[in-house]
Amino acid sequence: MLRNKSTKLFSEIAGFFTSDEKAILKILELYQTMGISSFHIGIKDHKQGSFRKMDILLALMLSPLAATGQSKNNLITGWIKQTLDAEKDVLYRFVNDCRLRWRTIVYGINCKLIDCMQIENPSNACLILDDTDIKKTGFAMELVSRVWSHVEGKSILGFKGLFLGWCDEKSSLILDFSMHREGSKNEKTPFGLKPKQLKNQFHKDRPASSAGAKRVAEADQKKTDVGMRMISQAISRGISFGYILMDSWFVNGKMIRFILSLPGGKHLLGMGKMNGTKYLLHDQEFTAKELCDRLARKKKGKRNRALHMVCIQVNVFLQEELVCLFFYRNTGKGPWHFLISTDLDLTPLKAYRLYAKRWNIEVFFKESRQFFGLNDCHSRDFDALIAHTSVSVVAYNMFSTAKRLNCYETMGDLFREVAIQMTELTLSERIWAVIQDLLNFVADLLEIDFSSLLQKLMQNGDQESKLLRIVNYSAARAA
Repeated sequence: MLRNKSTKLFSEIAGFFTSDEKAILKILELYQTMGISSFHIGIKDHKQGSFRKMDILLALMLSPLAATGQSKNNLITGWIKQTLDAEKDVLYRFVNDCRLRWRTIVYGINCKLIDCMQIENPSNACLILDDTDIKKTGFAMELVSRVWSHVEGKSILGFKGLFLGWCDEKSSLILDFSMHREGSKNEKTPFGLKPKQLKNQFHKDRPASSAGAKRVAEADQKKTDVGMRMISQAISRGISFGYILMDSWFVNGKMIRFILSLPGGKHLLGMGKMNGTKYLLHDQEFTAKELCDRLARKKKGKRNRALHMVCIQVNVFLQEELVCLFFYRNTGKGPWHFLISTDLDLTPLKAYRLYAKRWNIEVFFKESRQFFGLNDCHSRDFDALIAHTSVSVVAYNMFSTAKRLNCYETMGDLFREVAIQMTELTLSERIWAVIQDLLNFVADLLEIDFSSLLQKLMQNGDQESKLLRIVNYSAARAA
């Protein structure tokens, strides 16, 4: 018979804490309201199985809570052992299963989190499209390649993670992601690896229609194409937003035409690049630098007191699409930078402040690495990498929502409070183990039954004492 432990996981953890310990309880409350068991994840339970798939998923989703109070070595496998009494092979079979629909799981949870926020003006929210380095160390990892890191200024071993974020005035979530490898111009070292290194990479066969096979196919697709599909899926899921923010790498004519074709009057706002791209103004073509210098000579720049910058605004054509360029310069002799928008009604001040929201995804990259182990998956299986990243994204989104609802100033404040509470829980379990040994020794001396002694102590104990809650929690764990 399948074990039905999912209904106990929340109560076993939450029951230990008092009502004034709000951080951990808010996180658990959010998980409970998600209705994770209702998500169709693509795997059916087998009659001969010992563990329900949804129980494993729930325990895996809760594992970042354990990460706040313990070291990361063998953390998740220890957590699965503690919550489900399952060995690590149960976890490995689950995360390596190519049929798992992680994109459906993440979106299902995100839609419910946004509902929990009760946003007054959802159309004021923005989507953010950006990529980051997912650094790895093993050449045997499936699909791993050398990718160019703009941060380190050199090629590194790993993946490029493409993420689609959502943000409003108060908080941000990650809606979707994909993992990509980069090719090489040198035919002798495809993907930046030697032929022997490629040959020794992990590989497994997947059904063509499986979610894992689609993720593998994405790894070799252009990030701009995948990004457009992510945006379309966000709309189909009912995510409301007004602008799509992106770095200069993603801004091109194809992306502009795609966003203008979206329903509901969506607009692009992205960083421009001072390169050879031509912009059409009054039937003449100019590069961004030529255009800026021309307008500056004509004294088109205006001082914006709110930004303490000189700003120039001009409408031009980019690959037959009418866009607005906003040029900014801090001082009279500093370099010019510019933004591109499809919204011709924007002002330089509003465009600047809107684009500043793009920093939210940079905060996610930093905090997800620091607190939720974004780069910590060492499995050779690409399906496990997708599972690990999905769990990291869900954990970040849960904490971000709890931070908003509990009015914490930073993610670090919330994380540290949960860490203290989870460490207290772990320490209490150790204390209980010592107490249990002592009580067994006393029961033997008095020649009475251990359970009778325990029951008498609990009946005479202070109902509000921490010791009694430790006993109650540990007794429930042992049941």
